[in-house]
Amino acid sequence: MFATRTITSSSILDTTPFAGRKCRAAARGRRPRRRVKDCVPWMNPGAPGDHRVASVASLTRDVAGAKTLSVPCYVYILHCADGQNYYGSSGDLSRRLAEHREGLHGWTAPRRPLRLVYFEEHETTAQARRRERGFKNGRTHRKTIERLIADFPGNRLVPFA
Repeated sequence: MFATRTITSSSILDTTPFAGRKCRAAARGRRPRRRVKDCVPWMNPGAPGDHRVASVASLTRDVAGAKTLSVPCYVYILHCADGQNYYGSSGDLSRRLAEHREGLHGWTAPRRPLRLVYFEEHETTAQARRRERGFKNGRTHRKTIERLIADFPGNRLVPFA
């Protein structure tokens, strides 16, 4: 991926990701556009300058048969003052609810006061986002959502009131 040359008296070190690559921009005397893979080291595993930061997903992998870190993610439903429901997901539910109540999020800000009516805990962010999408795009029917809200025990909502 990275082209390099040895330094001689007539050449210099050329380590640009697009070195030696011919394209229309280079032919016109302009700098070629970089591809995302060339610019972002973590998309090129093992490339020079590959300094990865461990993500939550990598920390939840099995290590010797046990999970080292389990970060729950929540899917929640807020009931707005205008009668509509807001569906969201977050890793820190209490912080996210405080942000909604302070009016820091565009869709819910004009619809305050908000009331938490339902939440689910999931093991991974991907599972929570998948469930949230199901609420938002209609895969989970309105009657099912209303039943989930009606059957949800009110005592579980007390810590977030």
